[in-house]
Amino acid sequence: MSDPRPSSNSPGARALALDILASSARHGHSVEELLAATLKRHSQLPRPERSLLLELVQGVKRWEIRLDYLLSCLADLPLKKLHPLVLQLLRLGAYQILKLDRIPARAVLHEAGKLAKAKRLPRSHAGFVNAILRRLAAGEVPALPDPDSDPVLGLSVHHSHPAWLVARWLARYGPQTTAARLAANNRVPPLSVRINTLKTDPATLMARLVREGVEARRSRFSPAGLIFETIFAPPTELASYRAGLWLFQDEGAQLVSYLLPPSPGLRLAEIGAGRGGKTTHLAEAMHNSGMLVAVDHHPPAGRHACSGRRSRKTRGTPPVYHLHHRTRRKRDPNPTLPCQTSGISSGHRRQSAAARGPRFGPAPRLFPHFPGGT
Repeated sequence: MSDPRPSSNSPGARALALDILASSARHGHSVEELLAATLKRHSQLPRPERSLLLELVQGVKRWEIRLDYLLSCLADLPLKKLHPLVLQLLRLGAYQILKLDRIPARAVLHEAGKLAKAKRLPRSHAGFVNAILRRLAAGEVPALPDPDSDPVLGLSVHHSHPAWLVARWLARYGPQTTAARLAANNRVPPLSVRINTLKTDPATLMARLVREGVEARRSRFSPAGLIFETIFAPPTELASYRAGLWLFQDEGAQLVSYLLPPSPGLRLAEIGAGRGGKTTHLAEAMHNSGMLVAVDHHPPAGRHACSGRRSRKTRGTPPVYHLHHRTRRKRDPNPTLPCQTSGISSGHRRQSAAARGPRFGPAPRLFPHFPGGT
């Protein structure tokens, strides 16, 4: 029987999570993109390690604002003055201690020390990480700010959302509705996929997924959506995925495309195309006719869902023209526009929302501005 643990010469989930979080903070890359690339590069990573990697990266990003508040109360130095790897090690360790009750605190401390040594951090840095995490493990958890005395700070820290967004929602919806929205936005979403309607239909795909060992149900709102409830293999290894019959997309993101019902022969531009989820949705609705241009701040090569070869051979959609827009001045904000009214999507938000702030940059002056990014 093979050992499910990673071999001694291959990185484990914590080491990979540290690299992803550090790279995202340093270069501004999406953790979802980095996760996908890492899992592809380490395809032999055992399933428990894959699951832990996803939990660590997505969990740290989901609770980053609360983690930073707690760490700032325990640290003698401002977090912005810490070595970048020290900050990421603290976030990783704090998340495991506070949120993952199945991982013993001693294991968290031991692994944090190993990672600090592997990254050749000075002993003083490793000792600092160990001291902070030991205090958390001993139950020395600072009190969270009171939402009654300071609603913006309190709700921001409690629910780990950017203060500017909390302030906007408080002014717009009031405290009770804002708290409910923040809590809902923190729930881990189900595994949602969108059917490629050019190649199959919901009933046919669900029957095929059963044969592949997947239990799925129809989405509540999106007519092209499915929810994977039980799956025993990595989704990207399923034959139906490799055949281009479906792709990953949150149900909320799927609904955005229905706000602009496209028809054959249209000429459309998607501003802030990202990975191309809505781009392919629009392309499918255009039935291999018209023209669709995808514009994004990041280069599309190798990561866009509708890249030419992938689009034509697997998804059956027509070629999509990519335009890479880069701002000229350093202070120009990222031109990517929000996909929904809040500028964040369920399950994959706040990393960019916290960094962007309340004002979104202008779309490139190449095409009309379509609200919602489509």
